[in-house]
Amino acid sequence: MATTYELGITSVDAVQLYPAWDYSNGDTMTKSQHRTRSGNLYQYKWNDYKKISFKASWVNSSTSSIVNSWWSSQAKLIWFVADGATVDVTSVMILNQDAPFQQNVKPYTEYWQGVIELEEYLG
Repeated sequence: MATTYELGITSVDAVQLYPAWDYSNGDTMTKSQHRTRSGNLYQYKWNDYKKISFKASWVNSSTSSIVNSWWSSQAKLIWFVADGATVDVTSVMILNQDAPFQQNVKPYTEYWQGVIELEEYLG
């Protein structure tokens, strides 16, 4: 059974994306530490969250416009990864510096490619 990847505000309006081979799904932790004069080490863990990044190409104009609009409006989204009967659901936002899909797949004008960077949010 193939794994499917969908991104949307809800499961109803989700668009299917096809990540390239460089799909990464990792955890990021924000922490600080300091050592006292007596030599004790104190660590403070502030938060941890998922960070997902991948390239996508051959995305049609409609899907690229929707994803770019979610990026520009800073929409809170849901990332669905389904593998058989198991579905992993993560609350995310698109945190690219620039719009995810800005480059055409040459020589076509109706297909786009780009990089999507998602970060989990809580709340």
